[in-house]
Amino acid sequence: MSSPIIGPKCTVIDGRSSDAEAIIASAVEANRPILILRATTTWPIQQALTQLPPPALEPNGWPSTATSSAWLNAAAAAASSAASPSIDLAALQRLFGDRTAVVEAREASEYGVAARSTCTVREYVASWRTAHEGLQDDDDGALVAALGYLKDFHLHLGGERGGCEAGALAYSVPVAFRDDWLNAWADDVGQDDFKFLYLGPRGSSTAVHHDVICSCSWSAQLSGSKRWRMRPSAVAGEWTTIVQPPGSLLFVPSGYYHEVLNITPSLSVNHNWFGPASARRSWEFLQCEAEATVAEFAEFKEAMDREGAGIWEQRVIDVERINSGLSRRQFAELLLVQIRSGRQSSKSSAEEARSILRELCDEAAPHGAFLGEALLLRARAALDNTSTPPQVRWTSRVGRDIQRFGDNGNTRLVAGCVPIRLVKRVARGGSGDGGEASRGDIASLIEVMLISGRSDRKGKERKELSLKASRWIYPKGGWDEDETVGEAALREAREEAGVRGRLVLGDEGQLSPIPLLLHTVRYTVDPAKLAKKHTETLVAIYVLRVESVESSDKWAEGQSRSRRWLPLSEARVMLAAQVEGGYVDKYETVETMDKIATWANSATAAEVEWLGECDAKSLDLEKSEEERYISSTYSSSSSC
Repeated sequence: MSSPIIGPKCTVIDGRSSDAEAIIASAVEANRPILILRATTTWPIQQALTQLPPPALEPNGWPSTATSSAWLNAAAAAASSAASPSIDLAALQRLFGDRTAVVEAREASEYGVAARSTCTVREYVASWRTAHEGLQDDDDGALVAALGYLKDFHLHLGGERGGCEAGALAYSVPVAFRDDWLNAWADDVGQDDFKFLYLGPRGSSTAVHHDVICSCSWSAQLSGSKRWRMRPSAVAGEWTTIVQPPGSLLFVPSGYYHEVLNITPSLSVNHNWFGPASARRSWEFLQCEAEATVAEFAEFKEAMDREGAGIWEQRVIDVERINSGLSRRQFAELLLVQIRSGRQSSKSSAEEARSILRELCDEAAPHGAFLGEALLLRARAALDNTSTPPQVRWTSRVGRDIQRFGDNGNTRLVAGCVPIRLVKRVARGGSGDGGEASRGDIASLIEVMLISGRSDRKGKERKELSLKASRWIYPKGGWDEDETVGEAALREAREEAGVRGRLVLGDEGQLSPIPLLLHTVRYTVDPAKLAKKHTETLVAIYVLRVESVESSDKWAEGQSRSRRWLPLSEARVMLAAQVEGGYVDKYETVETMDKIATWANSATAAEVEWLGECDAKSLDLEKSEEERYISSTYSSSSSC
């Protein structure tokens, strides 16, 4: 196999060398590209998605030199044939077949960017096979026109999550890439992460660009070869050309402009990320983009301010998020995740996160108005509380000063979610055995978490308070101005139920954060007699796949609420009884439970597998909470 063609200013190392980690860390710190050979040969995902035999290993776990060379030669030979690539198409269909993928066309759209469409992975693989059977191997243009380039495919929704340490799709990157602030934030707030699978025929490509929010990236070539051209800026610096062979991993520095051409059929895993060495570059990029957005919308500020306080600032933030990939609000949340989680790999990492957050919160800087009062207070509290251990009790937001209202202030906007878990595995073959359940009745395997009303409200008579605390509901609350509606639902789940996870169900049953239900509640009481600014509430209800449960001493409202996992059918009966008795609001109806059951019983195999990815046992509640549930149940019986 020929050596990679390397231009200036790019280090090439053998990933199995004793000093590899030190060299990689130095390149990351200096923001220089580095190509790491023999990086993926032992990854489980490499074996799962390609047809190459695993290499023989030395006692230290690395492939032997002779075996590695033979493996790379075999990979290069397999990848050189467009008709018979080393990509395991059957495995892709089996693991991701019903998942929706984004495919980028070769032709530009009317706006000058590549046109995009969607299809399932199964459909893309079928087109791949048909195209290679019907077209000449050397007709690259026809192949790309027929197939397009499958890009930005989120691994975490199919089987094992991308970057996990165990399972069929596991992979382990160099230590220097693991202090990943961007994906740690995405996982924490439950939004789509930045861990992707790319699949394309020979000749597919991406145009010159830099990565989202000026982040770094790494690309691991599982099969085939890529040609990269990159330089430090859009207009300056010499182009470096790199041919990336199969089995290698390439680090793309922060802010580098690059274009990529698949010179053979190609399958790769790619992460966008940044850590302490490059976070400031991302922050400086975001500041520049924010200044440009503010200048562009300055002429509309006066008119928008007349419509309502904060409308102009929200519009600027929305455009920032679209243009840059993240807004200043999201970047502040990202820094808070780093500060509060104890996830930093070093003291310098923690100091850098705090240093950038101080700039965001600086009263002399223009960012405060765009962060929103609540987020600004949380950020300043985090900076002031430098000695507090990372695992502390969260506090809930209170008051409605920054909550959103629609319809000229008459409608309060509320977000909530139903936390769920899958309590048994589902047999792939369609019939259950040995603890596995058959498909077709998935709803019977779902448990939902309900929470009690709060028992610490002030200004209530004892009898009324007892009734409120004994009712069972799901987490919900006001949607604030400094967050999206999905972020509000996730926050309410953390505060009221002490759970974290990912919003999973959409109106069409797809795995996407779209409200399952939208309820409007109108109040019949004279609003003049109410201590409220509104006469109706619009409630967006999501469904949350729970991934972790806080202990009761860490959970913000753990001292004033109880929580309980219940089978979906039992939760439905409980809510129905409470609605009939007038103990819960009108939007806590059995309709929500029925929609979850309908979705579950019609879910695809991939959706069910993803839903059951989290270990249900690890989400069990503590024994003391089980006892509190029994106590609150008796209280409910006696007070009703």
